Amino acid sequence: MATSSASDDEELVHTKTLFRRYSKGPVMFNGCSPSGDVVIIDNISQRKSYNITGWYIERETDTQPLLRYVLTGQFIIPPLTTIELWSSTATQLPVPPETQEQQQQSFVCIRTKLPTWNIARRWSVTRLFDHTGHIELAFVNPTSYTYIQCSFVTDQILERCSILFNNNYGIWGDDAPLHSNNALKADARVKLGIKRLREMMLFNDRCFLVIGEIRSFDNNQFELIGYTFCTSAKYDRLNGDAIWITQLVVGASYRGQGVAGTLLSMAKNSIADAVIIGLVSSHPHAVIALSNACNCVPIDLKFIADHAEDVIRACNVPYLSQAQLVGSIFNSQPLLTNNQQPVSLAKTDFFVDHKEVLAALEHIRDRWILGPLLDGHEFFVVFPATCVRHSRTWPSESSCNSSP
Repeated sequence: MATSSASDDEELVHTKTLFRRYSKGPVMFNGCSPSGDVVIIDNISQRKSYNITGWYIERETDTQPLLRYVLTGQFIIPPLTTIELWSSTATQLPVPPETQEQQQQSFVCIRTKLPTWNIARRWSVTRLFDHTGHIELAFVNPTSYTYIQCSFVTDQILERCSILFNNNYGIWGDDAPLHSNNALKADARVKLGIKRLREMMLFNDRCFLVIGEIRSFDNNQFELIGYTFCTSAKYDRLNGDAIWITQLVVGASYRGQGVAGTLLSMAKNSIADAVIIGLVSSHPHAVIALSNACNCVPIDLKFIADHAEDVIRACNVPYLSQAQLVGSIFNSQPLLTNNQQPVSLAKTDFFVDHKEVLAALEHIRDRWILGPLLDGHEFFVVFPATCVRHSRTWPSESSCNSSP
């Protein structure tokens, strides 16, 4: 990781580059060529061979549709062995004997019948599934995550955030015109300009921004794929700091790849004494991502009820200052005609369309404990947070066991 500094303060801006790798065991991806030449699989076990006959690799890139390659025959990986699966058109690069001796690893090169593993110019996701279709490992090409303190967020950065927000956040719901004197149009995209972003998201000197970017292999430029605005404040009840996630946006093409969880994890770990972290969001995936960032801690309704009002008061987020907490854990229930009563909501009067959200809730209905979502409301959650501090000079490349 390259650490940038402004003035003499190294903590104002820092960047972390991740190869997001997920593996359930000693069989893992060691590399996936952006040019589509080769996919490399390691067995790092010192004793055990693995029979992966019938398993299959799926690779998805920004330039090509999903590709699937089935491992046929007797495909067994011995201990401490690297398997290189080369495309048929690639120039195979032999591994020098001294490399094998130094790494105490055997290398097996296989030329497949695939003409290419598909070129990745901006992003790629490569996954290995067992014969039953369960994912065993995954590899996502490098993504850079950068923490930027409030005073270093330029208009150029805000313009990039504004474009991502305007193209990906959502559309106004049917009730939006009724609550805005027809200023807002149903089905029109929700939009925020640079000035409004700065007013809403950078309202004090403890606000900060974390952005996620992915490098284009063609021109070495970085594309913004996600960001989160946050603030922090002293929280005396737990003898530490509270963090509030004021906005979280991930580009539609990059959802389901661990981007939101990584953004939130970096935000949490940027505050040395973080003890509690929260957000309001209409999307259950944002809640789940925050849970994952907090070491997969489950939603604790009693913890939310105990700390909700105090955290809101401490963080002093402008758009939450007048929000009403609604739900069974707050002993505040709205009058509804159906039997579905909310559990933990904030009435933010943000009438965004909920069609996508309701579809997502349907898929997790059996394990979702925050109840239904009402129009003009968002789910309210807080989690206990334990910060993981890093040295000021981070490694240039880092692996992270987060599912893509």
